[in-house]
Amino acid sequence: MIRSLVVVTMCLLSLMPSSAHAADELGVSRDGRTWADHLDGSLFDSRLLWVPGDVRTAAFYVRNQADDSGTLTISVESRDPDRLLRDDDLRIETRVGDQGWVALEQRDGAYRWEHSALPAGDSRRVQVRASFDPASANDSQRDHVGFRFMVTLADADAGAGPGDDGGDGLPGAGLPDTGAPAVGWTLVVAGIAIGTGLALMKRGRRGETGHGTAR
Repeated sequence: MIRSLVVVTMCLLSLMPSSAHAADELGVSRDGRTWADHLDGSLFDSRLLWVPGDVRTAAFYVRNQADDSGTLTISVESRDPDRLLRDDDLRIETRVGDQGWVALEQRDGAYRWEHSALPAGDSRRVQVRASFDPASANDSQRDHVGFRFMVTLADADAGAGPGDDGGDGLPGAGLPDTGAPAVGWTLVVAGIAIGTGLALMKRGRRGETGHGTAR
């Protein structure tokens, strides 16, 4: 079985404030010392080649610069037409501060949420861990997956706005507009994208014969 080298691109995207004053409410940093209102460039070194069995972790920091306590939420959007995430070929986990690792779980909207209280003036380290299944290999087929992390900070006292239940148990779906009627400030603070440049070898599924990949 041929094991393909994998090139992974992870980028920190610019801030996307949902209101003019929100841009000052949340700071981001690579090292937890120097703060800015946005981060650009790669989270993981885009020159690195990934092979099955690789596990890598990267991190950035967020800080509540508002006067009130907020709720930090991490959401994950994925485009996974080849089922790499669903079939566990690629495992993505996040960790906020000292909390435990939370694995990406695809649901109806391909979202996975984690909530963390963030007091005024406090900061948190956000880690992202990507694991490429050692058993993922295929003679000829390369599949692709794309996903994006979005981190938001919302007024902890605001509560949910009208219609925010979404009917799927995923509070805040549809960022950055989520909760706008009730939340005083909501901000998409950073995005981490994998997709452009991510090609993974998918493990053959049961019932696969020859060199084709079962669909």
